[in-house]
Amino acid sequence: MSHSPGVSSLERIEAILRNEAVYELAELIPLPPKEHGGRQRDYPDFMLLVFDALLGVYRSGRQVEAELSHPVT
Repeated sequence: MSHSPGVSSLERIEAILRNEAVYELAELIPLPPKEHGGRQRDYPDFMLLVFDALLGVYRSGRQVEAELSHPVT
């Protein structure tokens, strides 16, 4: 019986970012109505989905933010 080393966090991030469905779903995110005002989003729509997926990898929003701010990531 061979032991699998598992999947690293970086490989999981890569898998999420390479998944075309993320970008297809992001296209379906509606823009807020202009008459409501407000500023533009700081990040592209697909990052809403990526962040949510990464919650499953890192188990907390604070950790996702820390990981995404690392230069390697």
